[in-house]
Amino acid sequence: MYVVDILPLAKGVRADSLSYFSPQSVTKGTIVKAPMRSRSIRGVVHRCRKAADMKAALKKIPYEMKGIDEIENQIFFTQFITTCQLFARFSGVTAGSVIAALTPKPIITNNNDLPQITSDIFLPDITAPKPKIIQATKEQQYGYVDSLVQKHLKNKESIFICTPTNYKAKEMASAISTETTVIYIDSTLTKNTLLSRWREIVTTQKPIVIVGTASFLSIPRSDLGLIIIMDEINEAYKMIGRPHLDKHLFAMEVAASYKRDCIISGTVLSTETIWAYRNDQLSAAYKPTFRYGKTPSGELIDMKEITRSGTSGVKIFSSPVAKEIRRTIQKNRKMLLFVARRGRRPFTVCNDCGETVTCKRCGYPLVLIDNESENRVFACSTCGTTEESLRRCQNCQSWRLEALGVGIDFVADILREKIPELAVFQVDGSTTDTEKKLNKVLEEFRTADSGILLTTQLGVNRLAHKIDVSAIITADSLLALPDLSIPEKLFALLLQIRELTKDKFFIQSRSKHTDIFTHALNGDVKSFYRQQIAEREKFGYPPFSYLIKLTSGGKEATVKKYMKQVKELFSDQKISIYPSSSSRRYEAHALLQIDREKWVDEDILEKLHSLPLAIEINAHPKTLL
Repeated sequence: MYVVDILPLAKGVRADSLSYFSPQSVTKGTIVKAPMRSRSIRGVVHRCRKAADMKAALKKIPYEMKGIDEIENQIFFTQFITTCQLFARFSGVTAGSVIAALTPKPIITNNNDLPQITSDIFLPDITAPKPKIIQATKEQQYGYVDSLVQKHLKNKESIFICTPTNYKAKEMASAISTETTVIYIDSTLTKNTLLSRWREIVTTQKPIVIVGTASFLSIPRSDLGLIIIMDEINEAYKMIGRPHLDKHLFAMEVAASYKRDCIISGTVLSTETIWAYRNDQLSAAYKPTFRYGKTPSGELIDMKEITRSGTSGVKIFSSPVAKEIRRTIQKNRKMLLFVARRGRRPFTVCNDCGETVTCKRCGYPLVLIDNESENRVFACSTCGTTEESLRRCQNCQSWRLEALGVGIDFVADILREKIPELAVFQVDGSTTDTEKKLNKVLEEFRTADSGILLTTQLGVNRLAHKIDVSAIITADSLLALPDLSIPEKLFALLLQIRELTKDKFFIQSRSKHTDIFTHALNGDVKSFYRQQIAEREKFGYPPFSYLIKLTSGGKEATVKKYMKQVKELFSDQKISIYPSSSSRRYEAHALLQIDREKWVDEDILEKLHSLPLAIEINAHPKTLL
């Protein structure tokens, strides 16, 4: 008889490990089924001991230990389980929640249909190699990556290229110029195709290139020699929901745990990454670019100085931008216009009480849009709910509602009204809400003689060819978001547009804080980083500390009780408690600011695991509100 300790994969389990009897020895990394209360759950074995060696300990347990229901398949390396346990500690959550979040559900539920592991990954007797960075244009990155791929293939090593999204994975897979096997895998594949790709990756004898998202780092490939993390700054790496993992950090943890080479790549790397590079914690695969080329020519336009006009009282286009828009027709040119928000008006407020019009279902601000029948309705960008635009204030019942801000539909209406002969190709989450629609509009723009690509970030990310002129119509609102990484994300977006532009690049702004725009126009990455590091050091934000955000929502009395409990529990730590910006329910946050040298701290970790399930744990959050 054996005692098996498993990492539960079920939701709503705060326990890091559960113990069961087993009639036979079970290898670490094996998936099993076990009883828990009135249900059967899956878990991954992380330890197995002979019951005879634990007689004294077993007599002391205050409950009757049950036996496991079923032993399934071992599909994980034992070292992968160790990696998940280490990363769980780093993230303040359970190892089971890490495995469940970073392994596709069809793989877990159909594990018996997958090849069983016959050997573990080889761990060389060396210190884990120092991760290396690549900071360069997209074209240069692809060239560097291809060179690294060829080098490792010659050494008979496989490569995993980790991307933030499924689309990026497809794009990367098609960009690799190699005669070897390139296997693309993502969560959009059907169950049968997904299982087939997994089998192919595990059983192929020769070295291969695997391209996929972080969810497939669990694939047991013993000849893995290199992990490449593409577009490191992309917000898709950070999980929105529980357990709020940062998947690019997990990819780095896997490389370190396996003692394999790791490359972190991007046009603009995160502030934390560059800080680590400057402090010799990372090295460079190739000399990083801190100032991009002089072309295109750039101009920052202060919209506050422009005379107000139009029905909105705000002029949308400056004279230089308006001139270039008209030239697209006259000179057969193509131009990109970026608008930060979709819909007509991003916000609507009550002129009597000041309440923001929010979604009745989820509580987020409603956006005024034009629907397919050309009627204006309110739409929620979060849950997709639509409501009639003719409505009262939900707080004071007033009819005096006013739509504010500039959305992409508002800009499109002005263009079509002022220059009806202009070809406008609009891309955003509402107008091109399917892959088919998006590809159709982008292809029409590519084959057109001239025209305007009016787009949010969606179109910028998908544009595959250069344009003559680009202009940022609105971006100031992004800087107002309570997001630690917003400046670097916006800076990366601006440089991305700059790289796509051949001749002229305009940025319109009404903000007082225009340094970020000046740095982007000049391609000056070094000055941007210096400013970011100075600001973060001033407030003690990462990389000078680790942040853990604890969130509770529900009835006001209950939330306040939980926050009081949190404050008392962490009274020996630097902690701030404040209300959430969400209006969907009463919600509050507690922010722990921990000295960098003290994390992971056993005492803090134990306290985090003792919290009620109603309190969400978000280690290293991207947003504070």
